[in-house]
Amino acid sequence: MLSFKSFPLEEIENTEPGKKEYAVVIGRMQPPTIAHKKIIEDALKKYKNVLVGVIKGRKPSPKSPFPVDLIVKILKDIFDGKVDIQVFERGFIGDIVYYLRTQKDGEPVVLFCGTDRVKTYSDQIKRYKDRFKLNIKVKEIKRSGEDVSATKVREAIKNNDKETFQKMVPEEEWKYFDELRKYL
Repeated sequence: MLSFKSFPLEEIENTEPGKKEYAVVIGRMQPPTIAHKKIIEDALKKYKNVLVGVIKGRKPSPKSPFPVDLIVKILKDIFDGKVDIQVFERGFIGDIVYYLRTQKDGEPVVLFCGTDRVKTYSDQIKRYKDRFKLNIKVKEIKRSGEDVSATKVREAIKNNDKETFQKMVPEEEWKYFDELRKYL
């Protein structure tokens, strides 16, 4: 897992933009929902390379109760090698840029994130645009009209409501219901 604290800003600044363009979909995905799957599939239709950045966070919380390794395992089952999945300690744009440039010869060109993170990422990109040689567009993922959210999925798991769980998560995830229940 890469973390901003593991390298100085100068290391990012001394990397050259990568050759492969990447769409980045970033979030906690606690757990992945059918909405997450749709967003990632839409990115795959438009971009050859997609990085799914799973934000670990500092410690488990009510919004992030599941181990990041389990989230990655679920995402791998859902996408079967079609996307690159990387865990980040936090959502700092420098971590994402550094990972793509040094590990994938890649360059983020678009970053998909939730409404609550658009300003944060736009500000980070603006702040580091020249220093890191960035040209990234931020695309807001607005809540759809569907009644699906990771919060509601967690509630269904907590209430042992397998039927509701199955309506809100990809079919590949259904087999994880009992394992996810252990954390709620």
